[in-house]
Amino acid sequence: MKFFDFYLQGFFLQQDTRTTEHLLGIFASMLRLLPADSAVRIRTLAKFVESDYAKIARLLQIRQDYASRLGKVEREIEEQKKGLAQGEREEMKEEWLSRRLDAGLFGIQMTDLILAWMCAEDGGAKKKIVSLLEEQKLGLQSIRKTLRGM
Repeated sequence: MKFFDFYLQGFFLQQDTRTTEHLLGIFASMLRLLPADSAVRIRTLAKFVESDYAKIARLLQIRQDYASRLGKVEREIEEQKKGLAQGEREEMKEEWLSRRLDAGLFGIQMTDLILAWMCAEDGGAKKKIVSLLEEQKLGLQSIRKTLRGM
């Protein structure tokens, strides 16, 4: 478990976006792949709920940062769409997806995947997540929307 602690520490202190996205992917994969009642999974879940859910609060902070950057790009894309015909829009889809990914789409997807696992696994974590989302004027439907779009 020292490996996990090392990555968690780096994750919550890291400023590099690519590293953060890699770590989010690792955590999401761990929650998806670790057997349900295994000791390793339980310890992984415990890391997210310890210290009064501090790591969940940090996840939501990271999500908010990604959402802010992505929102700006989404607005730019919507402006570009206004001047384009349907055929031109089709040609631009891949470029727009690339811009969304660069702005943080993958980070939001992985963050929301982790948050969804936490909601499913722990009632206290779900309450904390709902509370923190409400502070951001969001709800669980924002996480559902992201997961449906994956």
